[in-house]
Amino acid sequence: MEKESIILLAIGGQLLFDQAEYLNDAIKKILSLYDPSKTSSVLIVGHSMGGIVARLMLTLPNYRPNTINTILTLATPPTIPPIVLGPKMARVYDQISFSSTVFNNNNNNITLISPAGGTSDSIVNSDSAILPIGKERLTVFSTAIPKVWTSCDHIAILWCNQLVRLVAAALVDGVQQQPQNLIQPIQIFDRHFIHI
Repeated sequence: MEKESIILLAIGGQLLFDQAEYLNDAIKKILSLYDPSKTSSVLIVGHSMGGIVARLMLTLPNYRPNTINTILTLATPPTIPPIVLGPKMARVYDQISFSSTVFNNNNNNITLISPAGGTSDSIVNSDSAILPIGKERLTVFSTAIPKVWTSCDHIAILWCNQLVRLVAAALVDGVQQQPQNLIQPIQIFDRHFIHI
């Protein structure tokens, strides 16, 4: 398969639906391996269209409410697809739009964190990386994060040492909380990405 075909397949609408359905089933299996009184939800990390897959999971019939507590997307275009190759991609974005019921009903307690590369990302432009304003939502550009020295291109956002360290620290802080002193995920990421 040629490189161009692989790239177009990666952003095909049907593939995103298939991946989201599979991941819902995988989360169900993963959570079945743990004591439900101690672990009842997961945190999802997605890069680029993987962030769209994470949000699409919430709209599918096999999604179990309250099994995802946080979605961290890196260089994801949450409101505008980078390219529309057919009606399925348009349907993906219709389903995850904030005007739909995705974050209503049982999903309004899910925290969305969206670090974006900024001007160096030529695949996901800055305007399409911004989440609509909401209570449990945070968009931040790499250039605005203290201790991150430069903007990140679409791939570099995954290996930029300064950003990776902050993401890792926020993830560790989130899972090492004591039950008596629980801090909301949005506060943890705010502390690591904005108020260091």
